[in-house]
Amino acid sequence: MARPAASPYEEAHLFVAAIRVLRDRHGRPPSVEAVCELLDRTPEWGRLLCRRLADQGIIEPVEDPFTTTLFIADHLKIESLDREAPEAGLARDLERFQREKQQKSAKVDAIIAEQDKKKRDLFAELDRKLRGDGG
Repeated sequence: MARPAASPYEEAHLFVAAIRVLRDRHGRPPSVEAVCELLDRTPEWGRLLCRRLADQGIIEPVEDPFTTTLFIADHLKIESLDREAPEAGLARDLERFQREKQQKSAKVDAIIAEQDKKKRDLFAELDRKLRGDGG
């Protein structure tokens, strides 16, 4: 079953909470793989999120030749993360794009209608002059 997209804020809280739970269960800091297993996520997702959270100073990964162990550095930095899910932002951008496209389409239609009116007026003027000159 597909999960709804979580915001960076929600993902960070989930990841940090999993670190805390596993540290409490096992008495030592967990690995990225253990966190992913607990959360039923792929290791790729975990490593990507781990890099993002480490770059922001939220967690501190310590690597050894066999695994990466996770420590919580500053959980308060989570509060500065975006609380909007990426898909919501994408949906908003798509809506804006469609609205702008409709506006441009309406503008093009108005220009075409104006050109048609000018063309009809020009033909009417020419017809009137030709009838006036011919009669």
